[in-house]
Order: sequence, then C-alpha cells, then structure tokens
Amino acid sequence: MAEKALEETTEEIKEPQGEVEKTKEEAQEKEETQEEVTEEKTEEETTEEEKRGEEKKSEEEAAKTTEETKETGQEAAEEVKQEEKPKEVKKEEKKIIEERVYTFRLGKVYTTTRKKRAPRAVRYIKSRLERHLKKPVKISPEVNAIVWARGAEKPVRRITVKTLIYEDEVLVVPMR
Repeated sequence: MAEKALEETTEEIKEPQGEVEKTKEEAQEKEETQEEVTEEKTEEETTEEEKRGEEKKSEEEAAKTTEETKETGQEAAEEVKQEEKPKEVKKEEKKIIEERVYTFRLGKVYTTTRKKRAPRAVRYIKSRLERHLKKPVKISPEVNAIVWARGAEKPVRRITVKTLIYEDEVLVVPMR
C-alpha cells in the first residue's frame, strides 16, 4: 500500500510539472508573437519616418515653387500693369464730344429706409443722367465714394458732377 501511495503522489507531482511545461511553452509563444509585433511596429515606424521625410521634402519643394511663383507673379503683375497703361491711353484717345456739369439734390433719397439711402442715391444719379442724355452711363468710383462717405444711412444731400460724353457712353466724375 505504501507503494501505491507513493505512485499516486508521484503522479500528482508529475501532472503539475506538465502544466508548468505547458505554461512555459505558452509564455515562449507569447514572447515570440510580441517580438514579431515589435518588428512589425519598427517596420511601420520606419515607413512612417520615410513618409514624414517625403512630406518634408514635398513641403520644401512647395515652398520653393511658391517662391518661384511669387517671383513670376510679381513679374506677371508688372506685365499686367504695363499692359493696362496702354488701355488707359486708349480711353483717353476716345474723343470727348461734350462735357456737362450737373448738380443733384438728393433730398428725395431720404424718404426711403435708412440702410437703403446711399444705394438709392447712386441709382437716382444714374437714372436721371440716363434719362437726360439717352445713353448708357458709368458712374466713377470717386462719385460712389463721395455718396457713401458718411455711410448708407446719411448720404450727401447735394452732389455736383461732371459728365464726359463720349460717342458710345457717358462717364460721370466728381467736380472736386
């Protein structure tokens, strides 16, 4: 009986050792998978670093191209300015048939809503001149600025303008 008891205890002892061996094997497998994962991460990190390097290079190239475009843009702007000068000369070359001076009293404009007074004043000037001259009228930005000088709510009460009448159009400029 004593022998049977020894055998049973030795079997019990052997079984936990088998379990320990299994856990050791599992631990080794986990370590191996972790090593593989870290290797994959390092590969991903290197590809990310390469991408970052490429992005930096592309940013540097973009900066260079923007500098080049700025230089070429400035050159283009200078060329456009040079091209615009002859166009202005062409407008001056148009023959002015007649010059007239008109004074508009804009009191009627004040009957409208406050925020719409200045736009209405500009429309009023344009419509009166188109009726009187029977030609399309262009109001210069200077006249528009004078009307809008005190804002939309309080346009000027009176404005004197000079009209330059060309063959095909009328230009309105301020008298001042």
